[in-house]
Amino acid sequence: MSLFTFLAADYPLPVLDLTGLVTMKVKDIKKMDPLPSGPVPWDELDDELDVRYTANKSAMDYLQIAVCKYPPDGLDAYIRKPYIYWVGGSFNPTCREQLFTYLKDQLPHASPVELWSILFGQGIQVIESVEVELMNITAADLEWIEQGPCRCMVLI
Repeated sequence: MSLFTFLAADYPLPVLDLTGLVTMKVKDIKKMDPLPSGPVPWDELDDELDVRYTANKSAMDYLQIAVCKYPPDGLDAYIRKPYIYWVGGSFNPTCREQLFTYLKDQLPHASPVELWSILFGQGIQVIESVEVELMNITAADLEWIEQGPCRCMVLI
């Protein structure tokens, strides 16, 4: 089973990555002082290998919104909108606040946007749905999406 979170809209949305992740070559990481720790010793890896790195490990839990180029099988049973985005992050209070800020600052207030939490791997699930006015949403409202495995919050 896998739980994924998505944003869906009838129009393109801005992408966002607050993790601070950068792609670097192993040879460039080896030049860093101090040398960061990795999952394996850096000398065991090819110098030309690309790796993703961030100086702030806690930032890995921060909000990411990316185009969903390779959706999971079965997503079309739930989402019908043409523009679909992965929503990444830990949904801790910091991430929820980042998502709240994104929704308030980046979305037009004219068209609905859907925020989805979908559990894959157990067949088609029943979706709980709620409508929330985007102009009145709070960061606390976003907790609802993570309190159940299959939910859709329609932001109107």
